[in-house]
Amino acid sequence: MLRHQLAVYSPVSLRAGGRAAGDALPFRADPRPLLLDELLSDYAAETGVLAGSGTQALHLALEEAKRRGGGAPVALPAFTCYDVASAAVGADVRVALYDVDPETLAPDPASLERVLAAGAGAALVGPLYGVPLPWEELRALADRHGAVLVEDAAQGHGASWRGRPLGSLGDLSVLSFGRGKGWTGGRGGALLARGGHGGPLRALPEPHAAAEAKTAALVAAQWLLGRPGVYGIPASIPGLGLGETVYHDPAPPEGITRAAAALVRHGREASRREGEARRASAAALLARLRDAPGVR
Repeated sequence: MLRHQLAVYSPVSLRAGGRAAGDALPFRADPRPLLLDELLSDYAAETGVLAGSGTQALHLALEEAKRRGGGAPVALPAFTCYDVASAAVGADVRVALYDVDPETLAPDPASLERVLAAGAGAALVGPLYGVPLPWEELRALADRHGAVLVEDAAQGHGASWRGRPLGSLGDLSVLSFGRGKGWTGGRGGALLARGGHGGPLRALPEPHAAAEAKTAALVAAQWLLGRPGVYGIPASIPGLGLGETVYHDPAPPEGITRAAAALVRHGREASRREGEARRASAAALLARLRDAPGVR
C-alpha cells in the first residue's frame, strides 16, 4: 500500500485535499485568480489563462500560435503524446511534422529546420518524460525563421534548464495538472504567454456546475487507485479499458474548476517532494545501469 502505480499516481495528500475542498466552496474567495498570479510570477510570464485540462490549454496555445504566425502551419513532433493531435484538431491548425532524435527525444535540428524553412510559422516542442531540451539551439533556430516557440511542458514539472523551470522558456508555454502529472489538481491546465505583440488571450467560459463534483471524484479516484494493490482490481475488468491509449475528440475549452485550482495551490509542497523522489529514483537506476552489460 506504500508503493505507487505510475503513471496513475499523482501526489495528492489528504491534508491538501481537505484544504482545497474548503477553498472550493462558493462562499470562499475564488482560488483561481490567486493561482494564476502565482504561475505568472513563478514562470516569468506576462499573461495567462487557466483551462479545464492540459489538452485544452494546448488547444489555446496552438490557436494563439496560429494567430501570431499569420495562419501559417504549426510544426509538431512526429513522436509525442496523442493529445497533441486532439489539440491541433480543436485549434483547426495546419500541421507539418518534424522528427525527434531517438537518443535524446529532442527535435532533430535538420528536420525541424526543413519544416520551418518550408513555411511553418510556429513549432511545438516538448520535454518528453521531463527531459529538458537544448533551448539555446531551439531559440536560435526559431529566431532565424521568425517562428513562435510553443513549449508543451505537460511532462516537465520539477525539471529545469540552467536554473529556469520548464514551462518558463517558450513564447507560449503549457502546463498540465491532470492525472499522473507531478503537480496535480485532478484536472486542469494553464497557458502562459510572453511577448504577445497585441491581443489578449481568449477568455474562457465558466465550467458547468457538475464539473466541480467531477473534479472531486477524479481526485478521490487518483488517490485510491494510485496503489498497485488497488489499481489491479479495476485494471482487470476489460470493459473499463484502463491503460489503453484512446483518442478523444477535442472539447470546447472552458475554465478550470475552483476545486482543481485550489488543489493545485495546496499541492505545491507535495509536488516538490514528489520531484525529489523521482530524481532520486532516476539517479539510483542510472547508477545500476552503468555496470549493466549490453545496455546503452
